[in-house]
Amino acid sequence: SDGKGGWVLPSARRRKADRELVLDGGDALRLVPEETFLYSVFDVADSDPGYLVYRARLAGEGAQVSLPDTLRFFPVEDLPYDAIATHELRSMLRRYVQERQAGRFGIYMDSDDGGRVAMIDGQARAWLQASQDQGQ
Repeated sequence: SDGKGGWVLPSARRRKADRELVLDGGDALRLVPEETFLYSVFDVADSDPGYLVYRARLAGEGAQVSLPDTLRFFPVEDLPYDAIATHELRSMLRRYVQERQAGRFGIYMDSDDGGRVAMIDGQARAWLQASQDQGQ
């Protein structure tokens, strides 16, 4: 909740590749580190320095996932687009829904000409495993 009747994404000052994401306000979300990956990089006029959005899986399943009171799960068909103040966040969430349904994700990078999406094939792999698979 943005505290004003709308919704935003959970945010943090910095993100480390570990097992939890400490949110602004002090709450933390437990993550599955192997399934956390960069999703979008973009600027919003009212936000400095901009957004780095990660696609992640929360540790635990269903009722086992404990969320702070200000966070809520939405089924993808019920995402409250009209209650999200910025066009950029709405667009990013619409892209996420499409890519999730297709089971194929990309990484978006903002630019003056509307940005670019680089599609990723397959699941994220540890660098050590990927480099061994390539014989390096």
